[in-house]
Amino acid sequence: MTRVERLEPDVRRQQILLTALGMAKRKNHLDITRLDVAKSLQVSPPLISRYFPTIHDLRDAVYQLAVDHEVVEVVAQRIPPEGRLSARLRKKLKKYLADSLTK
Repeated sequence: MTRVERLEPDVRRQQILLTALGMAKRKNHLDITRLDVAKSLQVSPPLISRYFPTIHDLRDAVYQLAVDHEVVEVVAQRIPPEGRLSARLRKKLKKYLADSLTK
């Protein structure tokens, strides 16, 4: 593995999160692994673990970032597939998307 530029901890953490968020847009955020993120950034998996000790920490941080920045395709991944609650949430999500597209 080639040597990677040393970054400030806050910068590296943000880089990891943004990379993982990009992956979550393409596949379910629950399918992201530290190895996937490490490969994408060309760093070792232990570096990812330094910032996110468990995979759950990484996935939760990615989801929280998606919520904070209204990344709907990732936020929608946690809506249950069936039931009254999911039907209401999906309806509201569709309305939100329609409203945001008309602005």
